[in-house]
Amino acid sequence: RMQDVSERYRTLTIYKCKYDQQELDDAYSLPDQWRALKDEALTKDRRMVKVKERFANVTQQQVSEFSEKCKELFKNFKYEGPGAADIELDEGAELMKKFDIDVKQFQKRREELVKAQTLFNLPIQPYPELLQLEKDLRLLQQVYKVFLDHSTMVNDYSNALWTKFDITALTNSAENFEKLVRKMPKETKELGELPTFHKLEEVVTSFKTAVPLIQQLKADAIGKTHWEELMKIANVEVGDFDLKKMTLNSVFAMQLARFPDEVNEIVVTAVNEQKIEGELAKID
Repeated sequence: RMQDVSERYRTLTIYKCKYDQQELDDAYSLPDQWRALKDEALTKDRRMVKVKERFANVTQQQVSEFSEKCKELFKNFKYEGPGAADIELDEGAELMKKFDIDVKQFQKRREELVKAQTLFNLPIQPYPELLQLEKDLRLLQQVYKVFLDHSTMVNDYSNALWTKFDITALTNSAENFEKLVRKMPKETKELGELPTFHKLEEVVTSFKTAVPLIQQLKADAIGKTHWEELMKIANVEVGDFDLKKMTLNSVFAMQLARFPDEVNEIVVTAVNEQKIEGELAKID
């Protein structure tokens, strides 16, 4: 291209065309300027060799330190994180937020180090512990999403008055969650191996098991004394009990799935008492 520029000005000179003399001088000096610039660049590049080596060593040290931090984070996640066997789902849901933030920070740091390694022609470190943590976290996110959705559903019904809530809607909600949980390990086999998933199964199944018992207690024969008896069985404080003001939250707190036989017995007794009272009323 420099020769092309020179050739154009030579042609202009041959045909005696007008042009700025400074332009001609600049055109003919291009090769010299280019050689000077190239020499300067090569000189600076040679001077930067030691600097590059120093920064490459710093980067390698940072990579090594980050690798150890990844191992420590994964160890913490494995034994004290949301997927640990002794962590309950409520606590695990909070831990999910913490580890989600941690992983995003580590991912950002990994990207920075990869760019530095690329710049200094260093081999890219894979960080297998961080990769495994990302995979495990994605699996747990599926579990905890369903758990949080289920908790939201339960909380929404909790404020409903016992005398006015829709038992059919509650039944449908419980069944839908059970179907969803049953389908999850079929779509993602790894979920079936997680202790956290089995805890979710237990929560959802227990709630669904309690719904038919709740439905039985909707019988007209169930009165204040029967509820008080049930609360004592469930070890729930009776206090100043008012059936008209009672919400589903009080019923959920009893965890009726633990006492199916007792609930059935109370319901049968209440129905029989109602029949006897009805027959006595006829006699009177």
